[in-house]
This record gives sequence, structure tokens and C-alpha cells, in this order.
Amino acid sequence: MKILPHPIIVHFPMALLTVSVFFYWAALRWKGRGFESAYWYTHLVGLAGAALAVVTGLLGAQAIPADSPAMDTVNLHKFLGLGTLAVFTVLAICHWRNRWEYSPRRRVLHTAVQVLGLVLIVATGLFGGELVYSFGIGVK
Repeated sequence: MKILPHPIIVHFPMALLTVSVFFYWAALRWKGRGFESAYWYTHLVGLAGAALAVVTGLLGAQAIPADSPAMDTVNLHKFLGLGTLAVFTVLAICHWRNRWEYSPRRRVLHTAVQVLGLVLIVATGLFGGELVYSFGIGVK
């Protein structure tokens, strides 16, 4: 059985996790319009996809020679990807435990962590793009 390559998988969780944050913010603004469910399900599916993207990325990174000039970028991309997965996992756990019941201070903290997650998605994607377009990683 061949494992799906990382570049095919990674775009789905990037999109789903990004959209989930916007669904969350929409749910805060427009209650009772289905945004709560849209947030939760896109977040969960995005999180599962992110876990799969991390696994395929780690497996794919093993094929890169240790002396490659791309190795620093690979390690940074890996660190950011793991950080993204961790942040969105924490957000899911906090949401599951609190079920939309946050104090105003915790709501601000939750939103700040969501913004951090979005920044991590962008940074991870930028360094992933650099691996492909600057170093030719994964290009035949």
C-alpha cells in the first residue's frame, strides 16, 4: 500500500482549519444559524487531516538527505506543522470542554489562540512552498 504524498493531503486541513475559525467568529456574531455546527465539524475534519498531513510529512522528510541545503527549512516547516497541529488540538479540547461557555477574558484568549493558529498555517505553508519552489523537494 502506497501512502498518499504530503502535498496532496496538506491543502485540505489548511483550508478547513482556516474556514473553521471564520465559522467560529460567525457563530459568535450570528447565533442559531448553523455556524456552531459548521465550525465544529470543519474543525474536527481539518484536525484529522492535519494529523494525516503531519504523518505524511514526517514520512516524506525521511527521504531528504541529511546534508541537503534544504534541511534547515525542512526542520522549520516540521516544527511549524507540529505547532499548528498542537494549537488546533488545544482549541478543539477547550471548545469541547466549554461548549461555547467562555468568560469574556477566556473568549479573548481563545480568539488570540485562533489567530496564532492562522498565523501558523500561513507560516507552515510558506516554508512548505519554499521547499518545493526554492529547493525542488518533491519535484521530479
